[in-house]
Amino acid sequence: MTITFWIKALQLLASLSLLVFVHELGHYTFARLSGTRVDKFYLFCYSNTNLSQSQ
Repeated sequence: MTITFWIKALQLLASLSLLVFVHELGHYTFARLSGTRVDKFYLFCYSNTNLSQSQ
């Protein structure tokens, strides 16, 4: 694998990360504008959930 491959892979990762961030920020902004109470901005839906315990 050449260095060009790794540069393009990092560019793809950075682009997708930015895209996901902007997308989720849109959800957050629309929720705030529509009057929904939002306490925190999460990028991952399970960031404050214990997945080891069944409900």
